Amino acid sequence: MGSAPASSTSPIASPSGIRRWAELGTMLALFFLLVFGSVLWSASSGNVLAVWPANGVLLGYLLARPGPAATPLLLAGFIANAGARLFAGEAPLAAMALGAINLTEVGVALALARQRFGRLARPDLRETSELNFFLARICLLASTPAAVLAAGFLWFSAATPFPMTLLVHWLGGFLGLALVGVLTVELLHPAFLASAKLLSRLARLGWVIAACAAIAWVIFSQTRYPLLYLFGPVMMAAAYGNGLRGAAAGILSIAAVATWLTAAGTGPLALIPDSSAAERMLSLQVFLLVGAVIILPVISVLSMVVRQRVESQKVLTKMMAIMTTAPIGIIFTRDRRFELVSATFESMFGYPKNGMVGELARIIYESDEFYAGLGARVGAAFKAHLPFTEELHFVRQDGSRFWGLMQGAPVRADDPSAGTIWIVEDVTESREMQKRLSWASTHDPLTELVNRREFGARVDDW
Repeated sequence: MGSAPASSTSPIASPSGIRRWAELGTMLALFFLLVFGSVLWSASSGNVLAVWPANGVLLGYLLARPGPAATPLLLAGFIANAGARLFAGEAPLAAMALGAINLTEVGVALALARQRFGRLARPDLRETSELNFFLARICLLASTPAAVLAAGFLWFSAATPFPMTLLVHWLGGFLGLALVGVLTVELLHPAFLASAKLLSRLARLGWVIAACAAIAWVIFSQTRYPLLYLFGPVMMAAAYGNGLRGAAAGILSIAAVATWLTAAGTGPLALIPDSSAAERMLSLQVFLLVGAVIILPVISVLSMVVRQRVESQKVLTKMMAIMTTAPIGIIFTRDRRFELVSATFESMFGYPKNGMVGELARIIYESDEFYAGLGARVGAAFKAHLPFTEELHFVRQDGSRFWGLMQGAPVRADDPSAGTIWIVEDVTESREMQKRLSWASTHDPLTELVNRREFGARVDDW
């Protein structure tokens, strides 16, 4: 019997292979344009650029699209980097060396990110801890050796001053990874791309960029008034409703306009006496650095608080729905006060709607002594990591009594301030039924005297 012919479909021609090559081609073209534009821009500003964006785009893309195939993208980045520099007129040796240094920066940053987040994990930079690690460890540690290598090469090949070159390249690399990396990761986040309001969010982000650019133009197009202090409220406004995306995009928009106008000799930094173009650009980088390391973490914290409130509101809504329909009383107490009370619980104790919220839990018990003893028993159970269960005599608002089965457990065993969830069920009828059944088992139903078995048991005990 003959064997079936092997498939003639090439891996390159497969759908996944076509997508991979399209991805490489897109990144190659994008990286080429970014590097080419950055080289030309820096040439017009004294070979200094406040923010180097290309490496941040590549790193952000690799973090937003986690996977094992990072090497082809890094290689494509190196080819595009070196090719763009050659096309912009740089010497072949400088183009290859600086392209390799940029590749080193992205490679080190990616290795640190994978060590922290995992090879296939996507970092959530909206989480404050992950953003702080990204800024303080990944961006800082990756940009430092790259800046040392670049400053050393330029000092050796072009006799540029090593300290100034080191600072400018380090700040430009750090800001590029931090700002552009954050913006790229956020723009490629699945929740953002899959949002039904994607177009409106992009339009709002465009307004943020335009508004920040306009403010930067007003501030840096004149040298009479030092208005740098206006950027704080501008950045907070940019982040409002846009989170990290708005903050990063706003700072980058300001950086672009400020770089252009500072290189042209205008703006507040031109007021620095006897300063060179490189020194003014370094001052701009320091200003942007301070803004980035302050504003981004603050926005992350505020965004986290907003997300937690939204999630808490969702949980609260679900909990209230359960409490409204549950046939038993459910309450949430904290600091010995009622914070959430179900309708059944209020009806059980004879209170109107929301009539118990905020009241001390003591109001449903007979006396202070009883309440103190109950508190001791509850504390002992929770300390032993056990739920509390006990039948108790409760007091209604009108003073009448009833028996209820109360069960409770802390929200967090290690944090009493987190509050306690309680369930109360009226067991008065069941207790009466048990009492009647117990009486019937020991008494004659006609004479209501003890029956023969109970009489014999009592004689034996006597």
